[in-house]
Amino acid sequence: MKTFIVSGLVIIIIIGCRMALRKLASRGDAGVADLVKYHDALYPVEKAGKWGYMNNRLEMVIKPQFMRADNFQEGFAVVAIESDPGNSPSRFLFGFIDTSGRTIAAIKYHKVAGFSQGLAMVMKDEKYGYINEKGIEIIPLQYEDASSFSEGLAVVKTGGKNGYIDQ
Repeated sequence: MKTFIVSGLVIIIIIGCRMALRKLASRGDAGVADLVKYHDALYPVEKAGKWGYMNNRLEMVIKPQFMRADNFQEGFAVVAIESDPGNSPSRFLFGFIDTSGRTIAAIKYHKVAGFSQGLAMVMKDEKYGYINEKGIEIIPLQYEDASSFSEGLAVVKTGGKNGYIDQ
């Protein structure tokens, strides 16, 4: 009899959870069913073709305004807006925001990589460099290619040759 009651309760709970998730999905909160609950985490959410960020209490913290929004890494997220086709070689321009939605690196780069060891690789006009967490280009845009930092080093290409730079 205990098994029957416990099984019945489990089924009721599962059905209730599925109904709640369907209700959220029908509101247009895309991706809500896939949220992994982390304290104070923000999740990219698409609404009406624009991306913003929602917390684990399902509150929209950063309003949908971006064409692309990546997960936060080291406290920052890559975001993109559509570029002006006449003035940019790429469809999107990229930059970084913090968890409050404040732009820390202008949304002007043609390519970026997330922060690694306090620096992020950025590219504009076919030249690569690095910005710090304040959005300041601390290693100028001068390389033909570049990778993210790992263990204090990054691979860069200049003059057709690859080499390492340190932080």
